Amino acid sequence: MANVTFKVIAIVALAICLVIGVVGLVLPIIPGLLFLALAALIAAQLSPAFADKLKSNPTLGRYVGDTEELRESTRRAGLSLGRKLLVAGLVTLKAVILAAEWAVESIGRLVASNRRARY
Repeated sequence: MANVTFKVIAIVALAICLVIGVVGLVLPIIPGLLFLALAALIAAQLSPAFADKLKSNPTLGRYVGDTEELRESTRRAGLSLGRKLLVAGLVTLKAVILAAEWAVESIGRLVASNRRARY
């Protein structure tokens, strides 16, 4: 049952990442390649054949290995699914906050340079 639940969650996450990635290729404000790479890593967890293809890729191969190492270390540490989700959520929240901070600073610099250019 847990394996089926994992696959359903992974497929939903894969679909979301693919949609955001494709939209991000068109809109410059969304990092499309990042989400497509994340979708590839999720797909590698679902398909061993796809994981083997990614491992042979010089760019993404090392990331597949890193995710396998992370999975093994959390398994050895005995973290429950709830703890793993909590850590993932906190890391994601931190990334969103940093991205928002960067966006606000960038917009502030643009507004300041636009004011200087006018006067």
